Amino acid sequence: MSFLTESYLDKYTRYLNLLNEPTAKLISVLSKVNPRNISEVARATGLSPSLTHYHLKRLINNRLLRISAKINYHKIGLRSAEVLIDISPNKRRYVKDILTAHDYGYYIASCYGRFNGYYTRFVIPHGKEIEFQLFLDELVRSNLIKNYDILWIDAMIYNSKWFNWFDYRNKRWLFRWDDWIKEICTNSQKVDLDKDTLPSPISPDYVDIFILKELYKDACISFKEIAKRIGLTAPAIRYHYYNHVVRFKFISGYRPVVLPYPMVISDLHIFRITFENYESLKRFIGSLNGKPFPVGTAIIMGKNEISSTIYLPKTELSNFINALISLSDVGIISDFSYVTLNLKDYTHETIPYQCFKDGKWIYDHELYMSEIKKMVEKVERIYSL
Repeated sequence: MSFLTESYLDKYTRYLNLLNEPTAKLISVLSKVNPRNISEVARATGLSPSLTHYHLKRLINNRLLRISAKINYHKIGLRSAEVLIDISPNKRRYVKDILTAHDYGYYIASCYGRFNGYYTRFVIPHGKEIEFQLFLDELVRSNLIKNYDILWIDAMIYNSKWFNWFDYRNKRWLFRWDDWIKEICTNSQKVDLDKDTLPSPISPDYVDIFILKELYKDACISFKEIAKRIGLTAPAIRYHYYNHVVRFKFISGYRPVVLPYPMVISDLHIFRITFENYESLKRFIGSLNGKPFPVGTAIIMGKNEISSTIYLPKTELSNFINALISLSDVGIISDFSYVTLNLKDYTHETIPYQCFKDGKWIYDHELYMSEIKKMVEKVERIYSL
């Protein structure tokens, strides 16, 4: 057994030892309440503030839990997109360099399946959507990539991390796929997908964007630490947080980041699922609450489709696919496809705060296009040798 495997299994053992009903309840409410307010978290869990603080610190200090702020990209002038890219194997490293150099790409992961190349996430300034697609088209025209599929995101849903499928006594997960199918088919409860996509009445300033960047990485970071990193006072950060970030809803909530099972026995997949109608889509997303496998679900703009990030033990992938087929048989789902991500080959950044200047986002289209031209010349030199 490799050191890496031992490390993950040891971490998972510690996680299971810490996972009891109070801890699980704490994790489940963190997507609904502000983790900075211990009293609010305590009320939501029914625990005392001191016990809530103890459980929360124990999970964070053991590096078993991270809490990230969910940024409302529309409110700060950005549009979110997912892009799947198909690439010839010999050009992977060159394309990754170009994608990494693009300021507005914040997640890049190697993938295989329907697309063999990269799964990427971008946030693009409003009004620059055409330029971004021209950038992707140029990658195709230059023969650096074969093709791409871009999905503009209407809303991002992070379901509550409940533990309905966890056996506390035996410390193991029970994957009740048949029960899940019945829940979707018979339960009339649908998740509320009202999307706050209206622009903010005021534009954020650089301090607001810097705060969002830090809260995205760690929602529990102190005002004092943010102030230290930007060179301001803690009261100034507190003012911006409450009077701008909170007041104008630049943050749409919080997301507890926790792995229910070890990475060495699991895979991360991106499933694109098309539904027969919008009601079926809402019912499906609502059913994900309390389940261990959904990471996040993006609603595709203008379609009855979602792009859902699914984290599963390797042994459960076929069962999940069979469940989707069963949902197709009863008329809930009309189609689906997926790619699998390589968890050993990815980069994850925060929002491109360095591109926010004088109250607006700077999108240097000519620079991004020139990077493609330089890479094409480099590839031609290499293959001409």
